[in-house]
Formats: sequence, C-alpha cells, structure tokens
Amino acid sequence: MEIEKILIKNYKIYQNLNIDNLKKNNILIGNNGSGKSTFLQALFLTLTGRLDSQTIDHSISANLFTKQVRQKYIHEISEGKKPILPKILIEIYFKDEDKFAHYKGQENTLNVDLPGISMCIDFDEKFESDYQDRLKTDDQEFVIHDIPTEYYSVQRKYFNGDWVIQRKNPFKVFFVDGTKKSYANYIGRFVYDSLSSMLTTTEISQIKSVYSGIRQNMKNHKILNDLNTEKKDSLILADSQLSITIKDSLPDDWLNEITVNVNEHPFDNIGFGLQKMIEMELAVEKNSENDGVLLFEEPENNLSYSNMSKLINLIEKNENKQKFISTHSSFVANKIGLNDLMLCENGAITPFGSIPSGSFKYFKKLPGYNTLRLLLSEKVVLVEGPTDELVFNKAFMDQEGTLPINQGIDVIVVDSLAFKRYLDIALQIHKSVAVIIDNDGDIDSLLTRYKDYVKDDLIHLFYEKDEKLKTIEPSFIHANFVAGKISTLKEIINISGHITLRDDNDLLNYMTNNKAEWALRIFDSDRVVSYPEYINEAIEYVKIK
Repeated sequence: MEIEKILIKNYKIYQNLNIDNLKKNNILIGNNGSGKSTFLQALFLTLTGRLDSQTIDHSISANLFTKQVRQKYIHEISEGKKPILPKILIEIYFKDEDKFAHYKGQENTLNVDLPGISMCIDFDEKFESDYQDRLKTDDQEFVIHDIPTEYYSVQRKYFNGDWVIQRKNPFKVFFVDGTKKSYANYIGRFVYDSLSSMLTTTEISQIKSVYSGIRQNMKNHKILNDLNTEKKDSLILADSQLSITIKDSLPDDWLNEITVNVNEHPFDNIGFGLQKMIEMELAVEKNSENDGVLLFEEPENNLSYSNMSKLINLIEKNENKQKFISTHSSFVANKIGLNDLMLCENGAITPFGSIPSGSFKYFKKLPGYNTLRLLLSEKVVLVEGPTDELVFNKAFMDQEGTLPINQGIDVIVVDSLAFKRYLDIALQIHKSVAVIIDNDGDIDSLLTRYKDYVKDDLIHLFYEKDEKLKTIEPSFIHANFVAGKISTLKEIINISGHITLRDDNDLLNYMTNNKAEWALRIFDSDRVVSYPEYINEAIEYVKIK
C-alpha cells in the first residue's frame, strides 16, 4: 500500500496543494508553522475520519479553513454580499494494486482511475433554508459573521463512489506523535497481546475469577455495609433511597488494572525518553507486518543521540511501509536520506530532488552535520572552523551592532572536507551561500576546486587575495599592521599576561597554535581592531542578499 498523490484544498495552511511522485520515505522539513504537522494531520484525518482523537463530524470549525478563504468570506458577508460557501477537500491517491481494485474509480478531482479516498467538508444543503433566513435577518443574535460550520457536514468516499465505513477501511495508517507523552493504547495492547499469547484460556479464566472475587469482597465489605445502614437517612436524593456500592465490571475490566514495570519501576515513573522509546517501538514494531502508511511527528523529540539512532534503525526496519516523517533534526534527515526531503514553506511542499550520490552517502554515514540549518536558514555563511566563526561574528557585530543570527544570517562551521557536500545541497534548492575559506597559498587551485559551484550567482567564495597569507591568522595580523592597530591586537591577545609577544612571529606562532583562543579574546574585547578585507566583503554580501 503506497500513496502516489495527495491533493489538499482550503485546509489550514494549504490553499491548493497537489503533490505527486511520493517516495517510500518522505521527510518533511520546514520552520515552525510551515505546515509539516498540518500535512500529517490531513493524511490521518482523511484515512481515519478523526481529528485530535475526535471524529471530524464533531470537530468542524471555521479555523480548519485557510486564512485566505476565511477572511474572504468574512469580508464579503460583512458587506452584505452572498459569498460562495467554501469547502475543504482532501484526496489521497494510492498506487494501483490488485488488492485495492474494488476501490478504484474516477470520482476525484484529477479524474484518474486509481484507488483512493476523498474527504470533503462542505455546506449541507438540508440547511439551505435556515442559511438563507439568517442572511436576511437583522437580529444580531442570528447574524452570520464567519463561515457557518454548524451547517457543514463531512463526506468520506472511495474513488468508486462508495461511502467509507471505517471499520472496513483497507487503507490503514499508524500515527506516532513524538510531541505527545501518552501512547497508553500501545502499552495496553502490549499487555493484552502478551497475556493472550502467554496464558492459556484456563489461566485467564482464573485471573478473571480472582479479580471478580476481589470486587465482590469490596462490595460486601463491612465498612460499606455499615455506611449504608448507619447513614441511611443521609443517602436520599429525589425522594429515593441510595446506597454506596462497587460498580459492576465488564468481562475484560481486569485488563485495565494491569500495566508494565520497566527495570522494576512502574512505567509511569520512568524517564520520558525511555517511555517514548518503548511506546514508539510498540507502535512501529508491533505493526511491522501490517500493511499501511506510517506517520511520524518529530520522532527525535526528547530523545538522546543514541536513542535517536536506535529509533531510526527501528523505522528503517519497516521497509514494507511508506513513511511520512516531520522533523527538525539533521540527524534524522541525514540518516534516513537527504534525497527524501520535502521542504514545507508558504503553503507549498517541494520535493528535494537528488543530490550527488557521494554527498548523499557522506551525510548518511556522518549524520552529525547541521544540514537542516543550511536548508532552513534565510541566509547562510559557511566557515572552516570556530576561529572563522568568532571573527566573522565579531566583525559583523562591530559594523551592525548585533550578531548575524539576529538578522537571519546563520554562520555554520563546516569541516573543510564537507564544503562541497553542503554546496551540493544548496544548489538543489537554489540557496545563496557565502563561503569563507583559506586560500592555502594557491588561489588557482582553490578556484579550480570550486569552479562547478561558483555559478548562477548563488555560491560566492571569500578568501585572502594575497597567497602569502595562507590562513586567517597571517591575514588578520596583516590587516591590523596596515591599519596601525598591531599593538592593540597584541594587547588584546596577551590579555592574561602569561605570554610575552615580542615580535610578529611570536604573535603568529601563538595565534596559529591557539586558534579558537585568540579569536575568543578578540570576540570578548570591546577594543577596535581591523579585519581582513575578505571578511568585510562577506559581510557586505550577506547584508545585500
């Protein structure tokens, strides 16, 4: 079972979304409020008819509609017009498989002959008369000010025109929400399955008898009997005699009294992260043999690095399931596969495409890199190490009075070997990137190495133009020497007094051997120094971009 296309109209952030060519793994990334959760919610809603644990029939409200549609209706109704009543439509198209042949049809917007489900939240015509009367009334109590969802109903149909009966629905979905604490239904199911598989019917019957006996003993307990006898006159309501007793139990009520201990601790008392690992393992692994679509909302939430790795391995085991995973974690994105990314922004979802196989394998094997920072940043500066990061941030702050991040500029430290890997990603989404890099004494070699990336006005290299100044340390010293600030630079770096900087060679040796330390002292100082010209050029570039 695999989804091929999804169409969403007028639902929350999605005005008109039509996405196809979906993969086995689909990783949703985007900033907060970009629509990742809404997309998963739309899938779950259409396949189950449920929204936030309630049936959608009892959850229809005006805030389900897109902001544009809702504001248009409110504006027109306030002007005395008769606006068109909007509707929400979500259609899920599945790949053509023989086992779903019965559910095939062309009753869908795209008019294609595929199996699928359509959900429409629309005005119910049986309320037409009431609606028209309210449009004419002057009674403020009944005047319409917003989309009148009290007159709306839900239709869920297969593409063959048949109504969806949920208990018979063959299109299954499993939703694991990493942002919520409770998966009690999975724990309860584990208890039930374990007892069913490990105990004989005779043993289960014996447990039921013990449970029934305990309840009966409570029911007949002297304290309750005395209470009902001695306080009889106080137990009267509606001229009727009351008594306090124990509720009758259903045959399986005893299961509600059984839970699990983890390493001898009650499940509810163990750490949140361990709870989530156990619950997610139950949710994923126990359904691994069942056909269906797996939805994951931020699986990394509150998990340690090692537990995240275990969870990814668990997810990857479910090869038979199509997965939709929303995440803010570069680790999750890198590990499952950057080619499966789908970027959510401004009510649209854009498949990522294909990065070169070398970079794909690189990030999959070394998933610790901050790839999502590159993808989601407004503006990006790539630097070789923490020294360059501190210098760039300080230079920017000296000019602008604030750090780059406060203006939407993300400075990302990249191991020099990974520059091209990051740039492969940037080119996929046409992201403009400033690269601050050492010339290593050979500018021609540097330009040759990056000639395939410096194109289309997207990728710009910023480096020292004097080949004798191979790295940032000699370049920084030179800039301050020319500006007449070399003594100031020495005083800042020699702040602790334990190093005697007698000449420029001593200064260069110290800076070369203590890269992050000298840069941190510059960053913390309130004294003015000069910066290499290529650093200043990079600042101007990102300010313009």
